Amino acid sequence: MNILLTGGAGYIGSHAAVVLTEAGHQVVILDSFCNSHRSVLERLAKVLGKAVPCVEAVIQDVIVANRITSDLSDVLEKIYIHEIFGKD
Repeated sequence: MNILLTGGAGYIGSHAAVVLTEAGHQVVILDSFCNSHRSVLERLAKVLGKAVPCVEAVIQDVIVANRITSDLSDVLEKIYIHEIFGKD
């Protein structure tokens, strides 16, 4: 299954990316890197033995989201803790 993982460069998202990839899914990360760092992608590649495709954007960018999800069979969304508590 092809999965769009929003927030995939964050702590929880990056761990989810590993589990999903190891389970045989094709993961594409969508992250704005506002609460994470691009170096996570390098660590993911090292752990998984291959690069995980990543699009730097915010999920609210409907044009990007529509373009990305047009080829995906499932979308896995993640709610950011800072959004729940209203923190920037």
